[in-house]
Amino acid sequence: MSQSIYCKPKLKINGVEVQFLESASFSDVGNNQLQSLKATISEPDFENSKLFNASVEFYLNYGSSDGCPIFRGFIKDFNPSGTNISINALDVRTLISGQNAFPVVVDNKKNYDGQSVPAFLMDVIDSMNHSLLKTTTLNDIDKPVFMTNVRESGAAYDIAVSEIENALDESDLFNPLSFEFDVVHLENHSSIKIIKQKSITSSPSQTFSYHDGIITCTYKDRVSPSFGIAETEDGGQVVFEYGNAPRGNVGITVDGNFKSRGDAKEALIPRVIQMQDTEKDITLQVSKGFYTNLGDIVKINVEDDNLNGQYRVTSKQINFKSNDVSCKLTLNKKPIKVSDYILS
Repeated sequence: MSQSIYCKPKLKINGVEVQFLESASFSDVGNNQLQSLKATISEPDFENSKLFNASVEFYLNYGSSDGCPIFRGFIKDFNPSGTNISINALDVRTLISGQNAFPVVVDNKKNYDGQSVPAFLMDVIDSMNHSLLKTTTLNDIDKPVFMTNVRESGAAYDIAVSEIENALDESDLFNPLSFEFDVVHLENHSSIKIIKQKSITSSPSQTFSYHDGIITCTYKDRVSPSFGIAETEDGGQVVFEYGNAPRGNVGITVDGNFKSRGDAKEALIPRVIQMQDTEKDITLQVSKGFYTNLGDIVKINVEDDNLNGQYRVTSKQINFKSNDVSCKLTLNKKPIKVSDYILS
């Protein structure tokens, strides 16, 4: 794919545009994990710069000039080698995530009882007063998750993720929708937001076929869970079975402080149902849809009934090198963590 026709990426370090960008790889894997950017530059002006924690902005400029970067973050490590420098960067959430973030302490003296998770993050981020991380798009959700009784110390984002990842919109029991954090890169700063999983029957943002957008397509099969297990506070185990498991028994565990067997089962039902029809991990190498967002619904229209249908975008990777740019999308009904599964 010719860079001069389709794509003219731009990389800025500490606000200064890099004139010689050899390659760049942008990755967004979802599941509340941070976006990453790897790039190689060959420019003497940056060789002696203090690159650690330098700000980075990457503009894809695919088809036209972008008003906002697709990535904004900070360099976490770099490697000078001969005539070039390789950098690795994480998005702006690194300011409040991981071991390098300044820890917050939520205890009996200073806590957020009665306040929602977004309110907690808003207080932390606003107090930082950082020019590149704001709360412009930080929102609450339909079913607010509160910080009541949370007593923990560590990175604010990590605490928030541990609370929000267990939230479900159960207004439709047979179509429960989960929540996760995302980052929005605006013109001059970036902001966190909470996105609710879209219904798989929503109008698709893209339609892909072998004649329109698909370069290659591969997929892996996985068995949907047929049961779930939870444990009550007194050590009792509760099992919820769904269907007759024609492809074998595969289950999930659901953690929580369940006071009774009824509470445990009530939590199990939507979690098991939510993971039905998630048996395909589809990888598309595409020639369009470079700006598709994680969580968007896309439609596959091919001559294979096993693949036809609508899916969620669960990860995205964009690679640029010399005059070529490529995009890989991973699709599924629902993003799955392998560690969630237990076999029986």
